[in-house]
Amino acid sequence: MKSNLLVDLLRTFSSKERKEATLWLKSPYFNQRQDLRRLYNILIKRTVNGLHEDKEEIWRKLYGAKKAFNDQQLRLLYSYLLKVLEQYIQQKELENQAEQAPPYLLLAYRKRGLTKHFQRTHRKLSQNHEVLQWRHPEYHLQKYTYTLEQYQIQSAQSRTSAQNLQELEDELTIATLSMKLRQACNTLAHQTVYKMTYQIALPAEFLALSQQPPFAEHIAVRVYYLGYLMLCNPEEEAHFSAFKIAIADSIHCFPTPDARDLFLFAINYCIRKINEEKMAYLREALDIYQKGIEDGVLLYNGRLSHFTYHNAVGIALRLEEHEWTASFLEKYRPLLNEKHRDTAYHHNFARLAYAQRQYGLALQHLQQADYKDLIHSMVAKTLQLKIYYEIQEFALLDAHLKSVGTFLGRKEKMSYHHHNYYNIVRMTKAILALPPNHKKAADQLRQRMQKTEPLTERNWLLAKLNEVS
Repeated sequence: MKSNLLVDLLRTFSSKERKEATLWLKSPYFNQRQDLRRLYNILIKRTVNGLHEDKEEIWRKLYGAKKAFNDQQLRLLYSYLLKVLEQYIQQKELENQAEQAPPYLLLAYRKRGLTKHFQRTHRKLSQNHEVLQWRHPEYHLQKYTYTLEQYQIQSAQSRTSAQNLQELEDELTIATLSMKLRQACNTLAHQTVYKMTYQIALPAEFLALSQQPPFAEHIAVRVYYLGYLMLCNPEEEAHFSAFKIAIADSIHCFPTPDARDLFLFAINYCIRKINEEKMAYLREALDIYQKGIEDGVLLYNGRLSHFTYHNAVGIALRLEEHEWTASFLEKYRPLLNEKHRDTAYHHNFARLAYAQRQYGLALQHLQQADYKDLIHSMVAKTLQLKIYYEIQEFALLDAHLKSVGTFLGRKEKMSYHHHNYYNIVRMTKAILALPPNHKKAADQLRQRMQKTEPLTERNWLLAKLNEVS
């Protein structure tokens, strides 16, 4: 429904954007309807004050009580206003991405035959482009478009003079290679995490070309080529080392979204190795998290994702970096989204307290968190389960296991996660039901634990089993 689309858009506007949109609507070039300006002012005030949409009230503020409410007419106004505001956010995005935008001014001057204007603008754009720090694929694509405009105006003036065709060819090849390698990296990374299989059209000729000068000398080609090798051949760990060095040396040459993806490629590779019981990659992963967060690469608009916060803590705790974890929890708590801040902080503080055997403190923090995310809720319930076991509150543990079993039974099957938490509950119950001094039963249970998949708490469960057998 158009009204919902409009209101949802307005809710995303910052204070600055609300003022800019007001000026946009006042410009006769973009909008000549007074009713759209009034409607915008009404809606933005209601949005700021957190008021729900009330169409009849909005209609009265627009036209007074004398004009009968007309839902269809109001819907049309909403639609018109949405269209004008879409033009505003499109223009704003174009300005924000000016260095990557198509050279429309060059195109306009070329079409008008204004050669001097064209050359002046081309020279200025090229100089500005060269001083940019970025050397990502779009840098080369933009350079290609500038060069192409230069070629077109030169070839129109004289078809017999020397042309810049080699530069055109090189820039297009660099852009194509780096963009194709980047897409292959993204696809391979997604394929690993989500167990999907994709057909990646990356011919051997592309890979061979990526290793040859002058293309291999360019940062975008080299970094994504090494990333591709790392993700495509995970068993060859030398590729990870080469990729890690490459991104450390050149991360400043990539805009934050691209740099973030490069860091995540390396982190996901480390996690894959950790899952293969190669524990040296715990330190590698934590180092990457630390650098990525400190440099702001792993932040989104100045905010730290609660998933990144949670993952960094998890790895640090496995390395027993308790002091760093405590400092990290406090330092980056303000950067968490307000919606998740308290829950993420208390949940991860509970994990730290548990690792330090401060079980009472851990339970206090768990009780202060409000778990809306299903997976985080189950992680918290698992931690609570372990605490009850450690402090030998077996009556509470028994009640908790029943509660978790009921909780899982009410939820739709979560595939991997559902099976994992069901297995944790089942194996904990099996330990509690184990006859005392019954070595054969304990050995059989141990074998079941070793074979059960998935079971993320396998090491803890085996440790508890060893204590009672």
